[in-house]
Amino acid sequence: MKRETIIFFASVLLALLVGIALGYYYGNRTGMEEGRLLANEQFSKIVHSIFPEPPEEIYSISGEVVSITGSAIKMEIISPEDYLPHTDGSPYEKENRYALVTANTEIYFINPSEIDENGSPSISKVSLSDLVAGDEIYVKSEENIREEERFEATRIEHMMY
Repeated sequence: MKRETIIFFASVLLALLVGIALGYYYGNRTGMEEGRLLANEQFSKIVHSIFPEPPEEIYSISGEVVSITGSAIKMEIISPEDYLPHTDGSPYEKENRYALVTANTEIYFINPSEIDENGSPSISKVSLSDLVAGDEIYVKSEENIREEERFEATRIEHMMY
């Protein structure tokens, strides 16, 4: 009888310890998940107030000229969907866009090292042939270009340094 009692109490103790361990594990896991969700919810409000999501309508973008073929400028831009800072140092998601140059497109070089009499940087009108791969340009359009791969450019600006 004594041996059966010891086995019974050992079994109960073992079951109790296993129950405590499982309860701790699942309780801790659930608490961590709920805490992470709560923190993300609270911090996302702060992050989005500092780094607001880009608007649904975008009429200008900037990027690097990849190539120029005919009247189309292939440019590489940072994706509008990848607007939050990358704290891990990973690169931003890039997209290619094509700005179509027409007879109505105005192209300018802006030189901040030359100041005019009003204190503004020197601006000179140029042609498409003056742009080269690697130039950083700012392109405006009259259409919403947030999702457009090809669009008509109305103004192109290249900042000269």
